[in-house]
Amino acid sequence: MDLTCSLMFLHSEARVGSCADVAPTDLVMRRSTDEGSTWSDLTIFQSHGNNTSGNIAPVSVPSINTIFAPFTIDNRATWMTKSVDDGLTWSEPFEMPDMRKDDWIWVGLGPPAGLLLRSGKILIPGYHNTISMGNGSSLGSGFTKGHTMMSDDNGETWYLGSEEFGDHYYVNELQAAQLPDDRVIVNSRVLNDKRVLSISEDEGLTFKENRIADTLRQTFQGCEGSMIYHSTQNLLLYSGVQGRLPLRIYRENMTIFESKDEGETWSLNSIVDLGSSAYSAMLQVGEDVGILYERSECEKHGKEKCPVIFLPEAISYRVVKL
Repeated sequence: MDLTCSLMFLHSEARVGSCADVAPTDLVMRRSTDEGSTWSDLTIFQSHGNNTSGNIAPVSVPSINTIFAPFTIDNRATWMTKSVDDGLTWSEPFEMPDMRKDDWIWVGLGPPAGLLLRSGKILIPGYHNTISMGNGSSLGSGFTKGHTMMSDDNGETWYLGSEEFGDHYYVNELQAAQLPDDRVIVNSRVLNDKRVLSISEDEGLTFKENRIADTLRQTFQGCEGSMIYHSTQNLLLYSGVQGRLPLRIYRENMTIFESKDEGETWSLNSIVDLGSSAYSAMLQVGEDVGILYERSECEKHGKEKCPVIFLPEAISYRVVKL
């Protein structure tokens, strides 16, 4: 997340004792005050014992110098913390019971971030389902629906905007961007090698269009991706792992695609990393784009390829020229 022209905030899940989705998990962060050249030490800023703290989707509101950081605990409830000193300290978190419906068994947010709309409204994309495996994880990503969490008053109060979108695509792990005409576009992971775009004409209250992004691909069974609108280049950008043909099985080949027509068509912008890679997050850096992404060098461990789902060994940050 870009807080000012030089201050950045990096957040991640830190799973303890296991890499499972339902492992005890803390939320950790690092800050940079020099546009990502150096980073502070890793800091735990949310820890809830043996519970799973995750799905954080922060958003910065510069007009009140506040970072809002909603997250979930055990994917059962949405919680909120905030910082008024650029991420140095955080408020006591509180639960937000109204941010889920009674029949939502499983709830997730983002990742990687929320969105401040030009009107001043705050939009946090989320997803949920009504079926559980009984161990805290969702019953696959084939049953999830999207929703939006919103605030009209600088985070004083929050409400559910759209309570369900995604049509029959069952979207999950999603990021929103605002287009020049004020429409909101959401880019989502689904349970195949494609991406789904959802369009709202009322700032995320309803979504009347859900469609496959025909020229965007991801690895089989999907992976998180990031999407932002670059305001100075007038480009919609998407980052994600493409895998490699013919099967796109392995999480590798981190790539940035661009759209010059607000998501109608996409073309290759940059190949960031041909190696094993996974989740990513982008932010605008002047005329260019900064990208954070998970990576691993399985070849160093005597493996020709990483497993389909591998353990990331590092998070890399680089600035890509557009």
